[in-house]
This record gives sequence, structure tokens and C-alpha cells, in this order.
Amino acid sequence: MAEYPHKELTHKIIGAAYKVGNSLGPHIRETYVQRAIAAEFDQLGIAYAREFTVDLCYAGKKIGEDRLDFIVDGKVVVEIKVVPELKNVHLRQVLEYLRVTNMQIALLIFFTPNGVRIRRIVYPDRSKKPFV
Repeated sequence: MAEYPHKELTHKIIGAAYKVGNSLGPHIRETYVQRAIAAEFDQLGIAYAREFTVDLCYAGKKIGEDRLDFIVDGKVVVEIKVVPELKNVHLRQVLEYLRVTNMQIALLIFFTPNGVRIRRIVYPDRSKKPFV
């Protein structure tokens, strides 16, 4: 099995996502899935920030902002999607979040009609392309 940063924490997050997906089933709005995952994090004692805002800057000036679904324990970006399938735009979004937060790992968790799917995205060395 591959090694990646914050393995134990990401396993807990993944477990919480599967529990929420199994309980709520398909076709639930993303906002409710996020609330359920936050409740699961609370039960597990996992520290998190929800709808975490990150400024986008150019030449020292703020040009916009991104809102991340979760930053977990200050170590893991978690992005939730309720979509039929993962698309490249979702991966690019999470890669941008890793870049602007300078974090090493993200979980892209998407809730589909066929169940919960998870992509772990690792960006350990800024001089190289990320491992997806």
C-alpha cells in the first residue's frame, strides 16, 4: 500500500464519509451531506473548519477567494461533491486548493447514485506534478 501524508487522519475522514453515504443514500443535496459529515467529525472528535475561505493574491493584491468545504485538523483539504461522476474540473479545483493552502493532501469525496467514491490527491513536492 502506498504511503501518503496523514494516513490515520485520512482513514478517519474516509470512514466518516462512507458512514454518511450509507446512512443518507443517494440524491441528497451537497449542503446536507456537508452538515452530516461535520456532525460525524464532531462525534469522532476531529477538528475541522467548514467553508474555509482562502484569499487568492496576485502581485500582493487580493484578486479573489476560494471557499473550501473543509480543512481537517489543519492538515487535509476535503472537498465534497454530489455528482454522478468525477470530472477533470473537480480535480483541478482540488489541486488549486492544495496550491493556495500549501497543504500536501486532499480528499475529493463524491457522492454518486452508485455510492461514495474517494480520490486521494497528494502534492508532497511543489517542484513536481501531484500524484492523483
